[in-house]
Amino acid sequence: MLKEKIIHAAQTCDKSCGIACVAMVSGIAPSTIERWSGRPETDALSIECLLVKVRLHSRLEFSNQLFEDRVYIVAVPSLNIPGGMHYIVIDTRLFNLDENGPDWIIFDPNWGLEGKKFYTHENFKSWGELISVTDPDEYLRSF
Repeated sequence: MLKEKIIHAAQTCDKSCGIACVAMVSGIAPSTIERWSGRPETDALSIECLLVKVRLHSRLEFSNQLFEDRVYIVAVPSLNIPGGMHYIVIDTRLFNLDENGPDWIIFDPNWGLEGKKFYTHENFKSWGELISVTDPDEYLRSF
């Protein structure tokens, strides 16, 4: 089930950002998600498979904008590995665009890790893959 309130989870190694993101949106411990995965590194397909395992619906979206009232796992350029990719969670369920900018929340698995750069509203500019995450029942009600 998609968590009402997302709690930050840090990645355990340089390649486990996707695992940490699935843990954040599901509320399941990162160590459990990593055990299910069998390896720390992830890509969009393995993230979607893990989301199915935790009973969440996902949809790869091809959009240049974030929509309100959604939770996304987002592929972004790594701030720590030149040429690498990184996954973060963006929660737009509190979306409100005003003169201070957006108030959606970025959860970066690198946040709080010593010596690691992490995404904030100030340095978040663009993304690659955009995976929308919903509860299966909520997804079926959308038809």
